[in-house]
Amino acid sequence: MSDSRPPRFSSEAHLPSTFEERGASVAFTTPGLAGARIRADDRHGLTVLLKNFAGSTATYAVPVGSLFEVISTTVHDKALIEAIQVANARSPSAIRRETIRVMALGLAGPDGKDRANSIIEADNHFRADLEQIVLISTLKAVNADMTKFASIDFKNSQAIQALKKHLYELLSPLGMGPELIDSRLADLSDALSFIGFPHEGMYGRLRNVIVELRDFEKKMGYKAGATNAEFGMVFDFAAKTAKQNLSVSDPIVKTMDSLLADLAFLMKNWDAKFPVILKSADRLSWLLDGWESVLAFAANCDNWDGETIWENTEILASMLPMVPRAEALTESEEQVDMNLMGSRVRIKALHNWKDGKPDPDMVKRMEFAKTSMRDNGASIPKPKRSLGPSEVEWKLSGR
Repeated sequence: MSDSRPPRFSSEAHLPSTFEERGASVAFTTPGLAGARIRADDRHGLTVLLKNFAGSTATYAVPVGSLFEVISTTVHDKALIEAIQVANARSPSAIRRETIRVMALGLAGPDGKDRANSIIEADNHFRADLEQIVLISTLKAVNADMTKFASIDFKNSQAIQALKKHLYELLSPLGMGPELIDSRLADLSDALSFIGFPHEGMYGRLRNVIVELRDFEKKMGYKAGATNAEFGMVFDFAAKTAKQNLSVSDPIVKTMDSLLADLAFLMKNWDAKFPVILKSADRLSWLLDGWESVLAFAANCDNWDGETIWENTEILASMLPMVPRAEALTESEEQVDMNLMGSRVRIKALHNWKDGKPDPDMVKRMEFAKTSMRDNGASIPKPKRSLGPSEVEWKLSGR
């Protein structure tokens, strides 16, 4: 028998204002830490944000030092938290680096170790190829004669040095020495390590996420119209969330691509333009943080049947990375409605779960039921008040 209970849209206690407030996602292996994020905290250093903790719809903030008192974790997760603390990792890229390093130790099992080693190898290959692409693209940008390098062997370090020497000669009139040129090439490769260089057909991890996110938006939009109302609302919410993320990512990518289209101009105006690339890459990394997990989870959503669709749509809604208020480009009427939907913790009593507004029919039925109970001499029990998210956070933090 299918479960027709309406799913919750999000376990976010509120919509964060910034990426830093939203926190960076962490790939924990403990089931109770699924979907958790870590963010900086002035009082506690680092705080773990727990979604759906103990079946609650709220998001609880637990200081890292108190986490092990609240929940039992796997050996892998304990080592990962310690590594994040030691490295003071707070950004998505820094946390990803520590996650892969700890997973490579084998604490998540042999499959996790093999996967981590494969990721490390792939990242290293991509970085090596990217450095070559950046070098060649810079040579082309300064009108270098590339015919004499047509048959160059990029595995030969001497051949690479010959290319660099030629670049030194071309940029020397601009007052740029070999050390400065090498430094700028390395810095640019670092900044693009997750982005890639599209002008040479080289897509990095985050660009691939954007491509998959466009497909996700279309698929969720289709399922919203092909699924019954209870679950169609979740798929529609997922499609709109993806659309909003893309509306923020597209201008960022466009800005970066315009600067990468003319590397000669970038080299000449490095101090003014390279910080723009750094900021854009960092913002894109924060924006798309968590989407890889969402895309992987929803990959088989066509197979969600009557027995699993309620649970899976609820998980999907809680995983969606909402765009923080301060990071959204515009606050259109549709986005405001989305933000309200995403920040909803639970529907209040006597309110319509679909729109969150008071339900007159429900009020009448409840008043009729109360009147009937009083007429029959029955007492109406008062509900016990439960702790709110801020009160639980207060208790967990030991304040």
